[in-house]
Amino acid sequence: NFIDSSELKRDMLPFEIDGIVIKVNNIFDQELLGHTAKSPRWAISYKFKSAKASTVLKNIIYQVGRTGAITPVAELEPVSLAGSMIRRASLHNEDFIKKLDLKIGDTVFIEKGGDVIPKVVSVDIAKRTLLCEDISFISKCPFCDSILHKLLNEANYYCLNTDNCMPQKIAQIEHFISRDAMNINTLGSKTVLLLFEEGIINNITDLYDLNVSELIHLKGFGEKSKSVKKAQNIITSLEESKNIPFDRVLYALGIRHVGKTVARKLVGYFNSIEDLINASNHQLLEVDEIGEKIANSLLTYFQKKENIEIVQKLQKHGLQFKGDVIALDSSKLDGLTFIVSGTFTISRSDIKNLIELNGGKNSTSLSQRTSYLIAGDSMGPKKKEKAASLGISVISEMEFRKMLE
Repeated sequence: NFIDSSELKRDMLPFEIDGIVIKVNNIFDQELLGHTAKSPRWAISYKFKSAKASTVLKNIIYQVGRTGAITPVAELEPVSLAGSMIRRASLHNEDFIKKLDLKIGDTVFIEKGGDVIPKVVSVDIAKRTLLCEDISFISKCPFCDSILHKLLNEANYYCLNTDNCMPQKIAQIEHFISRDAMNINTLGSKTVLLLFEEGIINNITDLYDLNVSELIHLKGFGEKSKSVKKAQNIITSLEESKNIPFDRVLYALGIRHVGKTVARKLVGYFNSIEDLINASNHQLLEVDEIGEKIANSLLTYFQKKENIEIVQKLQKHGLQFKGDVIALDSSKLDGLTFIVSGTFTISRSDIKNLIELNGGKNSTSLSQRTSYLIAGDSMGPKKKEKAASLGISVISEMEFRKMLE
């Protein structure tokens, strides 16, 4: 009833909403439920149904992302939807187009995903005519003409010409300078494109070779007004970015599947780029939340000579490639590896922090190398059975705390 009444009031509110948030109404229960790495376990967002509109699919263009992923984009007859004029919408991949049985000239229904991103959701087959054309997905990159590849267990096609495909190179720079990475906010997308067009930069390391005299002759940098402020601001931001911590530098490199949380986990475990580069598959899998996909991506990235050279050049420029050494509370758990499962009087992340602060290591899967399984409430019986079969000691939260005394 509350959801329905809230949706009815939606258009009368003095601000935009796209849903409501439902929370557990008890602080003790919230603390008991805890958090995942990305969200609380005691709250969930409920999204209202998105508004829809119908329009005609005029054409499909193809975009190349930072990782080389090819994304088909629908070019539409302009249509008003939820307060904005929509001309384009993502079609995700070839499988999505086939599932919709989409043709050029079709009348399609679109909506805004989360009331933000336009997407095609269905086709009005009743309005299809003989003039509608079948869609043949491209086989070559629309920018560098390289043959596209469909990776195992993935829906997307990829351009693997990472070093010479211009959209990929520009997107890599844009990721590197973004707020969550190096936060070089004085560099915008247009400036990055201009620097590429003028042949001033070719990859992320070239940013740190920029100087004011090189920039002020470019269009829009004050060559007429004789102002060097814009150029100087860029150089200042680049210098300041050299103080960005290692985990954000690692994220900024744009290694596939290595997001902000994974970067923090890796830095907490390996502490230096040299340790990470030399890590084996087995060592990578020992890191909390690192699975085969991420481990393989890291190994592939650091096997490329070009990537090692980029890291070495960034090191010479003074970027941070070592983590801060965390002062341990004790070494009482030195040499011990723990699995934490179930619910406790504090969150699991707090338990894991206690383990690391006292010299121990956290793992995500039970193996012969696991020293203890710390069992909380609601732990699955299968995990307990596996621990018993491997001869791993199962202890309670109280027993764990006694180890720290």
